[in-house]
Amino acid sequence: MSKDKTARLRQMYTGEPYSAAQRWYRANGLFNGLVPDAVHPAQQRLEAVTLRTLARPRPGTLPTLVIPGTLFGLAGVTPDPEELLLRPADHQLPQILSRLLPARAAGLVVGVPGLRARFSRRSGLTLGRIGDDAAVTFGAEGAGRLRGPDAQAALEAARVLAAGAGLEPLWNSDTPQEGEGQAWRALAEALPAEEVAVWSRALRRAGLFLMASPDWAERAPSAAEVAGPDPDRLRPRPVGPTGSAGSLRGVVAVTPSHGRGGLGCTTVALSLCAALARSGGRVALLAGASNPNGPFYLAEKQPPTAGEWRDLLELPGGGLVRVGAMPPSSEDLSDAFQEDDELDGAPNFRPAQEQFVAEAKKNYDIVVIDVGNGFQQPHLAELADLVMAVVPYKRHEWFETEVVDRRPDWVRFLAWLDDQYLQYSLINSATTPVEQLLTFLDIQFAFYVMDRAEDGNPDVYSADDPEDLNDWWSDYDYADRVGEGDYVELPSEDEAPELDAWRRDFLDFVRLEGARRHLETWTEASEQWSARSRQRNEQGLCPGQSQDDEAAHTRFLRNIEDKAIQRWGDSLWQDQHSVWAAAREAGDDLLAPWQDLVEKVQHTRPAADIARKLTVEAGLEPTSSTLIVLNQTDYNLGRHDLAAVRDALQNQGFATAVTLPRLKAFEELLYSPSELAKQGGLAAGAANRIALAVSSALRHQ
Repeated sequence: MSKDKTARLRQMYTGEPYSAAQRWYRANGLFNGLVPDAVHPAQQRLEAVTLRTLARPRPGTLPTLVIPGTLFGLAGVTPDPEELLLRPADHQLPQILSRLLPARAAGLVVGVPGLRARFSRRSGLTLGRIGDDAAVTFGAEGAGRLRGPDAQAALEAARVLAAGAGLEPLWNSDTPQEGEGQAWRALAEALPAEEVAVWSRALRRAGLFLMASPDWAERAPSAAEVAGPDPDRLRPRPVGPTGSAGSLRGVVAVTPSHGRGGLGCTTVALSLCAALARSGGRVALLAGASNPNGPFYLAEKQPPTAGEWRDLLELPGGGLVRVGAMPPSSEDLSDAFQEDDELDGAPNFRPAQEQFVAEAKKNYDIVVIDVGNGFQQPHLAELADLVMAVVPYKRHEWFETEVVDRRPDWVRFLAWLDDQYLQYSLINSATTPVEQLLTFLDIQFAFYVMDRAEDGNPDVYSADDPEDLNDWWSDYDYADRVGEGDYVELPSEDEAPELDAWRRDFLDFVRLEGARRHLETWTEASEQWSARSRQRNEQGLCPGQSQDDEAAHTRFLRNIEDKAIQRWGDSLWQDQHSVWAAAREAGDDLLAPWQDLVEKVQHTRPAADIARKLTVEAGLEPTSSTLIVLNQTDYNLGRHDLAAVRDALQNQGFATAVTLPRLKAFEELLYSPSELAKQGGLAAGAANRIALAVSSALRHQ
């Protein structure tokens, strides 16, 4: 099948311009298929709700968009495994936005609850839910890029359309408005997983429905509808990107921020090399020979000698990765000299290292130097055309969390009393050493029961392993600090009649070590523990939970009365404090019915502030030949958040910024060479994006 036919097939399914389909195919190949599905469940769900909202507007709001040659106003889409670009038909962007962005109509939330619009110079106009990474991006009409003024004009036109239909737009607020959380759960969480998948796939294959808008007002798209005329040709295949790595030449240095080890430089370097090789590139990976966790040990388990080369990866189509052992650094020489020897007279290996890099440049397309691999040689970065500074991802530097509480005052007052009572109980739960030891045994027995029920092992810990033994007994220091959310329940005595026998086994196992560590208290505690443990369990008390009785409530209320009246007023105190006490004594949960009105909202810190911290963390001057790699990110780091920070870094002078997410496949990379050869999946996709950023940066040098 020729490339032209492949691009035309993608165009038929997506509706995007042929040039866009061809460009995507050449950049991505077929590792994830020709028209890939969304890989993340949150992204898939947002796409499903987006199309469903366009197909099924609520009665009394803006009607369904029926425009010939479009799917509800969309002329096409450009799908990627983790992203989706929507291409509105001419003059339809405001119409689409007015139907997707949330508004209030007759007390109900319509549109996609929690959806907000953001504009980035790099990404354009994106719509994403507050506190969620998933997003869809809008392109300009036709094949161009949507500019900032055009995006603002479209949003204003959408606001006018909504207001004209009697809707109250909610999308100007940075926090969720009343009812949005509940409306989202009703809309999104009610969708079964199989229906989510088919709605998302239908949106990603919008080109199939341009000639005749489907009637999905009463039914979901069917699997047959979204399969299209030739589904077999869409399947993933081992066809890599074309013309991306093979035509590139250059040296890339992967270096840790501030020269620190353990930041994942080797993982980044290996992922980059594998992605470049999948594109047909011949790649040399240069690293220190002395690191036992280095890339050499993927190929063979024996340590290499300086200048040695090993084959690491060879792929169909000519792509390969070979690992070269750099001549030793001055740090490596320290083992060869006594502490009182002077290293000044030792051999200078820097010229040899530079020559080694120069020879690699002659024989390979791309040379990747793992500067952070054990031998920490910043001067090697000076030999590179592009420096990749690996910076650890620190979530608290990106986000802050706001709790939005819309419960009535009396409910918030009861919740406040619960919090205050927990603090009061902890402060006033000073125990004797015997009581603390009893509580410790209660808590550890609960975990013992869980483990033994699962694996049948009667041992409490590994008595032959000093570290395991010490770790287990060290929890004694925290036995008096167990909070309400930390309780571990035991099964009831009726449900688990074996508990008494297990108590004996447990106590027999720990008896000698307990007597040695707690000489003064062990005898008294061990004599009463078994009966006390059973009695507490029969009373419904969790291990570590204090006795919660009427006398305790009375003492607490007497203690907290002045503080409560000062904060909440005398009227609320008089009306509700007895209600709270009665509910506690009865074990009733008065707060559960109101949880829908409490939302935790994740706010992204200003992009310029994040960029400044990353610059300091990188420890490098911003230049167009420096690329920031944010390592081990989580999925809550949204593309729109990253785009804004990337723009700020580029304004400072950096080439760009990319991410490598926290994935199990990357953790296994150093121990399993087969991971490098995988052509599809989340890890390969993330590595491919880094390779594309590196390719672009090298071409612009």
